[in-house]
Amino acid sequence: GKAIAGKPNWLAVVCALTFYNSELLKGLVNFVFGIAVFLCVFAFWLRVRNRMSPIAFALCALLSVVAFLSHLSSFVLLSVACSTVAFLDFVRHRSLLKSTVELAWLGFPVLLTLLFLRGSGRVGPMIWSFHWKTKLILLLSPFRSYNLSLIAAVAVILLLCFIVMLKGSKVHRTWVVGVVFFALFIISPNDLFTASNVAERYVIPGYLVLFLSIEP
Repeated sequence: GKAIAGKPNWLAVVCALTFYNSELLKGLVNFVFGIAVFLCVFAFWLRVRNRMSPIAFALCALLSVVAFLSHLSSFVLLSVACSTVAFLDFVRHRSLLKSTVELAWLGFPVLLTLLFLRGSGRVGPMIWSFHWKTKLILLLSPFRSYNLSLIAAVAVILLLCFIVMLKGSKVHRTWVVGVVFFALFIISPNDLFTASNVAERYVIPGYLVLFLSIEP
């Protein structure tokens, strides 16, 4: 939140509550940890991208590997978020060199991935599920529990709070990253190779980046 707005954002306290989400209930603790790593690395990159020194570049490369090793989704989220912001920078400055320098450090985990894919093993199928009811349920990941009435009540209350909060607030352009995450949530397969619940993994980061882009 501070990396986006330039000053502490009290919404970070609210966003911390999303730690208890449906992914955690499923036992996907390493994925939840990967979200935290993604947020930290993305925040660091936002701070240094306009003055990318050799040391900052090396740190970004190291942190990208950390994200990759924490959870593959963490690196995917990082790549999408940084590429989106870099594209917005390119539209503004029209500097291909600047955009390349901003993103080149993401190449290190890609090399690791290519080395990993050269090994033996089976690749699973891609399965899509575009049923609107399923997507709606997955969209409630941050506050989904075992009580349908409670889920509905919390969803309505949070929606009202969100509408009230937006009045008079400044919204930073990183909100586009959140929208891209939700777009990927809609079009992504449910099962991809050996991973399941692929589409749902964009939901929590999408909410977090969207909310932290708001300066109340």
